[in-house]
Order: sequence, then structure tokens, then C-alpha cells
Amino acid sequence: MRKAASLLAFTLACADSDDGGHLTGLDATSAEVSAPGDSDSPDTRGVGTGEDASVLVDSSASDVAEPLPDASAPVDTAADGVAPGEDAGTPGCEWLPPQHTRVVMISKPYSESGGKADAWETRALLQDGALGEAQAFTMSRAVSGVVAFRHDGGLAAAVDDHGEIHLIALTATGVATPGPTVDPELVYAQTAAFAPDGLSLIAVDPNWPENGGGLFRVSVGCEGDVGEVTALTPSKLALTALPLGDRWVVPGRGVGSGPEGQVHLVGADGALLASAKVFPDTDDILASATLTADRRFVLVGDHSEFSGLPNRIGVARIDGDTLEALAPVTPVLDPVALVASPLGDSVLVVSGYGNAVRVVGYSADAEVPFVDLGEPEYLGASPALPGDAVLVPGEDPVVLVVENVAVRSFRFVPGGVVDLGASPTGSGFTAIPGAIGVQPL
Repeated sequence: MRKAASLLAFTLACADSDDGGHLTGLDATSAEVSAPGDSDSPDTRGVGTGEDASVLVDSSASDVAEPLPDASAPVDTAADGVAPGEDAGTPGCEWLPPQHTRVVMISKPYSESGGKADAWETRALLQDGALGEAQAFTMSRAVSGVVAFRHDGGLAAAVDDHGEIHLIALTATGVATPGPTVDPELVYAQTAAFAPDGLSLIAVDPNWPENGGGLFRVSVGCEGDVGEVTALTPSKLALTALPLGDRWVVPGRGVGSGPEGQVHLVGADGALLASAKVFPDTDDILASATLTADRRFVLVGDHSEFSGLPNRIGVARIDGDTLEALAPVTPVLDPVALVASPLGDSVLVVSGYGNAVRVVGYSADAEVPFVDLGEPEYLGASPALPGDAVLVPGEDPVVLVVENVAVRSFRFVPGGVVDLGASPTGSGFTAIPGAIGVQPL
């Protein structure tokens, strides 16, 4: 089962109004999710009728910030027809040149009538996180998720709503061509991340072990062909796998035959190295995870609606091959995405039901390393139904956050973030973004 797309995976009804063309969510439905605790019950997350989440902002509305004036040219461009660059050290492999059009890949999971759609697009990444014109392509639907890219940007991996991993080739001008897929009978994936060598994926099946849950290594050829699928270790309700050198940090209920907890450290061969119980109970439903820039801490977001407890962010210190649980940051409503600042002093938290982002301050050697600093000042309206988020690293690092009919960008600055505004993705149902990924340089 895929993790909850708590804010975008619901049935919508579209009505153009006289006061700015707003869209209103009229009938919320559930998304496929991991079970709470030891239950197989689905997380029936929906949008209520209260002021927090009932209005979906159309891109034509005045409270969606326009891209900044300097968002007029791609960050890096290459002329049409530029072929993949020189071999980067792997025999038989060709890679994109460093100076290529850098793109953001977005799924558009809704049709004009609000039904399902298999629409995707790439958009050139402009200054300050704004987006260029769309180049559309068709691939199986993904309501949520983060698209992974090989380190050269020439190959991407996306997981659809049916647990199938799709490999996508990209040209130097950002044209995307879907290629081979990984059979869900071999691994029913929730997430997939490229290993550092670019020749394999670590895929996570979020089920219980008896239903196939576990970590898998998928061999990937230079041209994106799929090779052997190897089971590394069973796991229970795992969310994702975060690379940590030659190891992986796995948020989830359990790995292998180890103890229950929420955070686990796994070796390259799948061996469990350490586990930590970052919450005093097992009522969590994990929605998000990140590693701090110095790789000293892992944070996981709990967005359970069933526990009766306030939502929270769990924290574990990483010391070699050990994990130490610290006190959670709470309350933090619906932390559906976490992105750690490369500047090393904060974490951006996307609060889905809160229609907000929050900043958690970070000081590694403080007695309490993580402190909730609240919301930043927004450029225009606050985020509307925000969801998945991805980091654009660099000298001035930026975070891209999907929200209703827009992608909003925030720049990390010392101690927090600055809202750079939202790039509209169109109007109506077809403009609602789902999964997102940003191509590396």
C-alpha cells in the first residue's frame, strides 16, 4: 500500500465562481495507506468542510503569488539536439552533459472531469524555483510521491499508484520518454531511490513481511533497462529508504527480525544494524522522513488520525552504527513532508491539513536539538493543500512544494526559509499536481 496522499488524493468537484474562480472540495474520499499500529485498517483521510481545507485555490485567483520577475530563464540550458555527454566512468554508459536544461517532473493525476489521468510533464527549472513551459508525456498515474533521479539526471524512477516502478529517460532539453518498468509481482513499491553508483535502485515494499514487505535491490542498466531484483531484507510498514553512505535509514515499524520501532539503520547487504523507538507508543502512521545535512539525525513525521495523540515528529541521533531516540517535536499537525536545510540549521515541515509550512530550528549540540519556530511569512496566501516537497540544492538552496494548482518555492536562509511564491500549474482539475521530482545537475 502506498502512503497516504492526504491532501491530493480525493474526489473534487469544480465550480467556477464569480469571486476568482475558486475550486471547492465537495466529496473527500480515502487514499491507500499504511495501517496504523498493527491494524490493516485504511487511513480514511479526507478534507473536511471547515476553513482549514475546504477551498482549493485556482491559479487564476489573486491570492496565488506570481513568479518573481527574475524567473525568465532556465537555470542551465543546452541547445536543442545536444547528445548525452561523455562517459562518467561506468563502462558502456553515457551521461547527460553538465550543462543541460534542468527540469522538474510532475504528475497530473486528474482529468478535466476530476477522474483519473495518466498525465505527466517536465518543466524547466527557472530562477528562484519558478517553472517554465510544460512538456507533456503519458505514463501511469501517480497521485503522490517523489520522483528519483540518477546523479547525472539522464534517468528517473517514479512509482505509480499500483506499486509499479517506471524508468524514464531524459534528453538534454528535458524531453522525457518512459521506458521499462519493474513488475509489481517482484516488488510492490512505495518508493524507489537510486544507489550512488546509479546502476541500482533500492525499492521499498510497504506491506507486512508476510505480504511481501521489504527492501529490494533492482539492477538498472546504463540505458535504463531492468535487471535482477534481489530481496535484501523483510520489513514491516516501511516508508522509504534514505541513503547514508553505504547504508540506508529505513523509517517503518520493523526490519528483519529486529525490534519494533520507527527508525532502523540497514547495511548495504540488508543486515539490520540498529533500531530506535522514537515514539513511546506504536500508534504512529509515518508520512515523511529526512536526514539532517550533517547526517547526525533522522526525523520522521507521524500523521496518524487514529491515535488520539497530537501529530509529531520523531527524532533519532545517528552515531556510527547506533541510533538513539530523542524527545519528539510535538504538536505538529499533519507533517506530510520534511526537508532538511543544507545550511544545517533548520528543517522545513509541510503541514498538509494545516495549509502551512513550519520551520523547525536545528542545533546539533544543543540539549534540545530541534525546536518548532512556527510558520514563515508568506508571499501572498498561505499554501493551499500542500503535499510532497523536494530540495533544489545549490548555493541558495530552494524547496519545491506541490500545492493545489501550483508549485510553491521556499529558499533556505540562515535560521529558516523565505517564501518565493507559487508557480501556477494551470486551472481546474488537470492542474492539480501529484508526484514531483527535481533533476540534478
